[in-house]
Amino acid sequence: VNDSGDETDESGFVREEILRYFQEHTSPKSTNP
Repeated sequence: VNDSGDETDESGFVREEILRYFQEHTSPKSTNP
C-alpha cells in the first residue's frame, strides 16, 4: 500500500511539472486573440 502511495505522489509531481512546462510554452501572449 505504501508503494502505491509513493507512486501516486511521484506521478502527481511529474504531472504538475508537465502542466507548468506546457503552460509556459502556451503563454497567453502566444495564444492572445
